[in-house]
Amino acid sequence: MNHTEEEVEAAAHRLSEEIRPLIEHMMKLQEFQVRMLAPEVDRIIQSQVTDTNMIGLTLDYLLDCAGIPSGFQEFKKLCRYYWTVDPAATAWYINEYRDWYDSPDEENDLDEQEESVE
Repeated sequence: MNHTEEEVEAAAHRLSEEIRPLIEHMMKLQEFQVRMLAPEVDRIIQSQVTDTNMIGLTLDYLLDCAGIPSGFQEFKKLCRYYWTVDPAATAWYINEYRDWYDSPDEENDLDEQEESVE
């Protein structure tokens, strides 16, 4: 069955309108999660926590939210601190971020972080 370009565009538009509320709800949940994690990020940094399991778990949660600006900022802040504790693990999280969120031709602020820390 062949569809015209207009039919395909109309179907794509309908689909995007149907999933828009779901995406908006997901973003609100991510924003809530970041608000809950931000004090933990600050506590880890201020207390100079070196427990790699605790930092890693927090980064795991933040990675889920790093697609929104506030989540990315908290992720980046904790990565900057974690670099002083475990550079190899931090590099792994940075690469995970890139795998999840970067398009192949996109540059990212985390490149600057790696250069400034080295």
